[in-house]
Amino acid sequence: MEMENKAAISVSAWSGYAGEKLVREMLSAICAAQPASVVNPEMVLRTAEGAFRLGKKTEDSAFLPPEGEAGEPSVVWSLGALSYYLFMGVPVFGGMPRTLQTAATPVPAIPPRKCSRELAALLAAMLDFDPAKRPALAALTKELDRLSSVASPRLLKGEIHPEMADESFWKEEME
Repeated sequence: MEMENKAAISVSAWSGYAGEKLVREMLSAICAAQPASVVNPEMVLRTAEGAFRLGKKTEDSAFLPPEGEAGEPSVVWSLGALSYYLFMGVPVFGGMPRTLQTAATPVPAIPPRKCSRELAALLAAMLDFDPAKRPALAALTKELDRLSSVASPRLLKGEIHPEMADESFWKEEME
């Protein structure tokens, strides 16, 4: 993941319109960087060249896991919450305060028209209430690599703004 200070925009611009390929690429890049703290849409930036990088740390309680910020499992949960937000356009659990979430709170499903079943299952595991049941960053990276090699990238025809359907969207936003 690039860390140079190139012009970049927050991935929150794609909230609700992200395709599976974008989310897989973002997750792979962030996992490879092994962030030390939870992430949210304003922290994850994409350059005009398409590289992802982490920006300045910001706080957003919708992306804090139920246990608070407590190491790698918390980072994994926040990445799952970020991915859900990019697919669905709303925070996971509707932005419910983390203190109200319990082990009985079901993880909201991502509809099949938004992403593959494999990626949806991986995101559900990332959002597990129990930190011990979430995948480690290394395992997550390995699974994302596997999914990238077997899943064909697709755009959500009819569900994505036409100007966001290709990389030209990012170049125009950067100018």
